[in-house]
Amino acid sequence: MAGRYSTFGASGNPLVQVLGLVVFGVALIGILGVRKHWRGRGLGRALLLQGFGALYGRGKRVVGLMVDAGNETGAVQLYESAGMRVASREDVYERRM
Repeated sequence: MAGRYSTFGASGNPLVQVLGLVVFGVALIGILGVRKHWRGRGLGRALLLQGFGALYGRGKRVVGLMVDAGNETGAVQLYESAGMRVASREDVYERRM
């Protein structure tokens, strides 16, 4: 799944975008995003499931992604409803400059 996949609307702007990587044998979905105006229409789910199918077809049996647990777009609920579960939690430290 290494590569970038996008679905474009009539205006030419990307509605949905996925960037996929394989790291240490685990397929990672690096970026999956749906523009705000297009959310809630099943585009994210469709693209996530399409990615699962493509990865399965390439012999990958474990897929992962990272998400901000405080994400307010419904991403966490989408991933859980698609059968994903929390495998680990990370703390990220930052300093504003």
